[in-house]
Amino acid sequence: MNWLLPIILATSLSVRSPNIEPNPFDYQIQFSIQKSDYFYVSRCWERELGIEYINEEYWTQKKLGNFSVKERYLNNTSRDLKYNQLDVRYNHKGFNGGYALKHIESELKPTHNLIFGYKIKDKNLDIFILKFRLNSNLDFTTNFNRLDISTNTNLKFSLLQNLDLVASYKYESIGSNEFYQLKLGLSFEISGKRK
Repeated sequence: MNWLLPIILATSLSVRSPNIEPNPFDYQIQFSIQKSDYFYVSRCWERELGIEYINEEYWTQKKLGNFSVKERYLNNTSRDLKYNQLDVRYNHKGFNGGYALKHIESELKPTHNLIFGYKIKDKNLDIFILKFRLNSNLDFTTNFNRLDISTNTNLKFSLLQNLDLVASYKYESIGSNEFYQLKLGLSFEISGKRK
């Protein structure tokens, strides 16, 4: 079982008044589980303008020295965006680049792309007297007809030994479809010791 640790469980909940009356209140509930750099599973239930959606994201990654192979599936029904992507990258000091095969459900066939990005992992930040940890990914994917952008940034503040308050920002731009999300949640790391 040690190969599974450390593993992070995270959740968030938001409720807001409806944008258009007399719809019921809007909400979003999300649960995720992650083993850093190996896998991520997220499921989100939300209601917006009285319509219910289920959003899913899964990825797995295998590292072989400086190379990595990653498979990602995103189904964001509230933004009508669904795709699979398989990429192979060379990683060096946070920078990475390689090849990505992307299949967007609304398009007839997969596209062959170049992918490049930058990753920040567990960078310690001191803001006034508070200590935070920053994790961020920024990816650009292009087939020279279109540039897709994907970024995910988490700022974590330790509440207890393995419990963090997490502020997240996610942005995705795929062709003419783009969305962003700001969120506050909790994450719990199941492990013996924190790095």
